[in-house]
Amino acid sequence: MTMFYKVLSAGMIAAMLCVVPCFGELVIEEWVQGEPVEVEPESDMVTILDFYSSGCGVCEESVNKLNDLDARDDIQVVAVTDDAPDVILQFAENTGAAYALARDDEEQTWQFYTEDLDDVSFPHSFIFSRGVVIWHGSPQDLLGIMNHLGEGPVDEVALQGADVILLRKKVAEARLEAWVEEYLALVRYGLPEHHGEIKTLGVRIRKCAVEWGFTGILGTLGYLIATETDVEYRDLQYANEIASLAVRQSSYRNPDLRDSLACVLYARGYIPQALAEMRAAITVCRQQGCDMLDSLLCRLEAMETGEFLNEDGE
Repeated sequence: MTMFYKVLSAGMIAAMLCVVPCFGELVIEEWVQGEPVEVEPESDMVTILDFYSSGCGVCEESVNKLNDLDARDDIQVVAVTDDAPDVILQFAENTGAAYALARDDEEQTWQFYTEDLDDVSFPHSFIFSRGVVIWHGSPQDLLGIMNHLGEGPVDEVALQGADVILLRKKVAEARLEAWVEEYLALVRYGLPEHHGEIKTLGVRIRKCAVEWGFTGILGTLGYLIATETDVEYRDLQYANEIASLAVRQSSYRNPDLRDSLACVLYARGYIPQALAEMRAAITVCRQQGCDMLDSLLCRLEAMETGEFLNEDGE
């Protein structure tokens, strides 16, 4: 994935990243009742995402449970459907639903959370703690699950099925891509008042990428920090750290990531080390028979002649 991104500008990658929703960026056509619901990963607020449909008996029976949960200070509920807005409002009037109600945009949110699950029932609910899926199932089971929250940390009641882990990883990936987009937007302007926020965001990106095995994107980010011409705040030390981490995590067997590290080293002025890393990338590429050999050879030549950054910046 990294090599593909290298042909894009920071502006283009920022527009392409986060094309799938993490929680807090649901693909909602309209918030029909209540304020838009967002989830911050650091927040202690527990969020229930409920997919329902008007005229569904189980959905109507679950409203009182969801109202009770939404009334708690530590829980917020958002219910999503593809029904028309007037039907949604009629559902709220008929059932007394007092929580946030939203219209899904062509079922994109539903598909995001359910397409990788086996035997998904309807209606279906998800519980999020700190932005991470910890449980999903029928809304009829919600109250029993949530009653355990008073007995200890939320994670102690999480159901650790394989599909839950898959959902966690998918949400983490979407959130990571959104953070990268935010990072690129902030460094492009480089305002002094944002420097602390940029550093905090960088730490968050690195931690999430390592935890969920998405270190490849660290190489991409390091490359963009080092080579993009419209970046006003350029933290080359951070770029070096994450690019090196990505190479180590790949056991030095990914020529694309080694290429990224070579570019960062070159941008820092460590020319001999950059040339050595680029030659190592070429060696690995030849051993694996990958199709990026010509690009690596051209990059090495540009580095050797001192034209690399000028060439990429045009």
